[in-house]
Amino acid sequence: MSTEKVIRNQAKQSLKGNWSILITAFLFLCTVILFFLGIKTVVSYAFNLVDTNAGYVIKGKELEYNIINFCSILALLFLSPFVNGIYRMFSMVSQNKKIEITDIFYYFKAQYRYLKTLILNILLLIIFYSISCGFDIYAYVCAFTGKNLQDNTNFGIIKLSLMAAMLASAAIKVLVYFIFMHYSLFAYASDDSMSIFNCTFGLYGFSLRHILDTIKLLCSFIGWIALCFFVIPVLYVLPYIMNSFATSAKWLFALEKDRRLLC
Repeated sequence: MSTEKVIRNQAKQSLKGNWSILITAFLFLCTVILFFLGIKTVVSYAFNLVDTNAGYVIKGKELEYNIINFCSILALLFLSPFVNGIYRMFSMVSQNKKIEITDIFYYFKAQYRYLKTLILNILLLIIFYSISCGFDIYAYVCAFTGKNLQDNTNFGIIKLSLMAAMLASAAIKVLVYFIFMHYSLFAYASDDSMSIFNCTFGLYGFSLRHILDTIKLLCSFIGWIALCFFVIPVLYVLPYIMNSFATSAKWLFALEKDRRLLC
């Protein structure tokens, strides 16, 4: 039996009795995100900042729209510890610990813990966007060709190039996440006494050493990910994938504990 199969079986076993709690946590997070995105949309249309027919920002009102967009992003950033709460819940489930829906509020329960988590999230997001935007092949191809996939152009070499570039950019973003964010978030979820520096910069070597194992585990879910096209399976697939990654992280951290990577 492959390592990926073993991890998936362990993840599925530890999920028993926890599905409803984790699905509720995901739905809560989605509701929070959609709420603020909805407010941004309502305010944009209420103040005539966006053309109701074309959906584009009205010329001359870019500043007002950008201010509203910035406020919406800022609000979501201040609420980002909810994401850490979900990572912590999966970390606990992978260790067969009891969880409750209130665990999603864990990082809001103490001022120092909340501020530390917020700073960590900001640093991780800055690193992620700086690197992923720097390697955004799709953006470069769009700038070079003067076209994008939203243009109503016939299928040809340009459109094919744009599609290939978009897939490459998506793959790079996934890779950047796994190297610079994935294990940092799970390490912090399993031990929030870790320093921000170690969580942010101390796991790059660890991530690179295990990047192939991580990608192999992700690829083992390709069929399940494809099912998410029908939306409803997401409620089963996402907790299954997340708990598999939490289980993998648990064993990898234990394997390299003697190297003091989690100090």
